[in-house]
Amino acid sequence: MRFRNRHSPMLAGGLFLASALIPAVSAPARADLSDFFDRIGRNTTALLRSIASREDAAFIERAVENALAHRQAVGRTVEWHNPHTGRRGTVTIASYYERGAGDSCWTYHRTHRDGNETSAYSGTACREPESGSRSADGGLRFHSETLIEPPKAVAAPAPPPDPVPPAQPPASTVRRAQDLLVQAGFNPGPVDGLMGRRTRGAIQSYQRSRALAVDGRASPALVARLENDVATRAAPALPAPPGPVSVPTERQPLVLAIDGVEPEASRRRGAAGGGDGDGAVSEVRSLRPAIVADWKLTSEDNVHHVAGNGDHAGTSAAVARVKGMMEAVAQLARLRQRPFVVVAHGRGAALAYRAIRELGESGRLKPGDIRVLVTLGAPEGLGREGTAPVKGLVDAWRNYWIAEDVLARPIEGLAGPENVRADFDPARDGGDAHNAYHTNPRIWRRIGNDVAQLASSS
Repeated sequence: MRFRNRHSPMLAGGLFLASALIPAVSAPARADLSDFFDRIGRNTTALLRSIASREDAAFIERAVENALAHRQAVGRTVEWHNPHTGRRGTVTIASYYERGAGDSCWTYHRTHRDGNETSAYSGTACREPESGSRSADGGLRFHSETLIEPPKAVAAPAPPPDPVPPAQPPASTVRRAQDLLVQAGFNPGPVDGLMGRRTRGAIQSYQRSRALAVDGRASPALVARLENDVATRAAPALPAPPGPVSVPTERQPLVLAIDGVEPEASRRRGAAGGGDGDGAVSEVRSLRPAIVADWKLTSEDNVHHVAGNGDHAGTSAAVARVKGMMEAVAQLARLRQRPFVVVAHGRGAALAYRAIRELGESGRLKPGDIRVLVTLGAPEGLGREGTAPVKGLVDAWRNYWIAEDVLARPIEGLAGPENVRADFDPARDGGDAHNAYHTNPRIWRRIGNDVAQLASSS
């Protein structure tokens, strides 16, 4: 900056000499000179500091020029930064006045930050009449600055506090939310009171479906909203006549029962806790005897059976075996002009899904060939690839599930009445929820009556 002091030639001369000497002396000597000028007076030292850091002057001057370029300059603040030294600060135009010689003058305040120290100065810049048209240097003359705030260390910002993890909801709240989510048609996994990934995902899906704020939390407000939804939602009711529904002989269907595993294979694997895909199931019982004995739907000769052999239920060989049997029974039903009913349990439901889909894609199964598809305890994820290809080939699909069956969940893509939750109470009905579909007389008869009505309807 080009500083000028009209009223103190001696001071100006001394400062000129100091500014010429300071760059040539070492840092310790420079510090001694600073201490010396501190004893002379604060204003003198402030001016010396401005001259000693004159490598920043061009940037400060440009900031003042930029502030004064605006029509309303007073009150305007402009930042400055010297990329070579790293020093930075602000310039604020404080006031305007005219000096006797016709000069236009402005007082300004500026801040000066060097590392972790900051200081503040007050100065004056004037534009003389002969410099009214901007010259190369802007036509401004800067006068001595006054230190108004000595350098002080800038405290480092305090680190942000560690985020407080959200409080975990009580297990009773989580369990209630899980039970209500199941009733509302969402899949939170086991109803165990544990807040896991699947429960959080089911809550988020529910919140999105209701245009709620999506946070995935099992809160009392969520439980209240679910209770209201479930209470006002029309739950599909299973028919419960006093006895089994009989079907006229000429309308008796052909039935294909599909198990995920042969009963004998299930018994051999029972000691290892195997069963139909989960350690909680000790043995899988065959569908065919239960259909023949309890449903009174058709004669024993009309009930056919195929199984997928447990762990191999998803292999190509198992699917091919089910497809072959399904195609044969479908052709026989066409010849006899009888309804065709497919009943599949556990992993057998996954086999039935794949077989119907692939037979339809190859044209060997036509729309309407299957009057009723019944899935019992269908494993989670069934239908994720889409239910439309299968629904297009069957007249009616009913998926029965029990909340306490760790393998079973509603099938995504089926409408509300097509996913039917069976009434099961572990305290009343025992603990084998996976087999209860066809071993619990009350549940099995209700399913049979529903199937009989669907199969005999035209």
